[in-house]
Amino acid sequence: MTRVELAEHLEPGSFKPFTVVTHAGRFKVPHPDFIDIPPHEEDEPEPSYIIAYTRSGAVRFVILASIDHLEFDPLAQA
Repeated sequence: MTRVELAEHLEPGSFKPFTVVTHAGRFKVPHPDFIDIPPHEEDEPEPSYIIAYTRSGAVRFVILASIDHLEFDPLAQA
């Protein structure tokens, strides 16, 4: 998954809660504020990670290459 692909799912106007499924675990994303995509300068390489926050505020660094897929709750999309 790329930063751009993930950012598309975080748009406030069209956001639907989802779960990030990685090789090491799962992270629920009930609101766009639970994911932070680090900025970078155009002449620098893109960071290979995102920052995910748990409901308790714990910080998790998630390597983009380790994201297998996103799961959307069918009830949240209704």
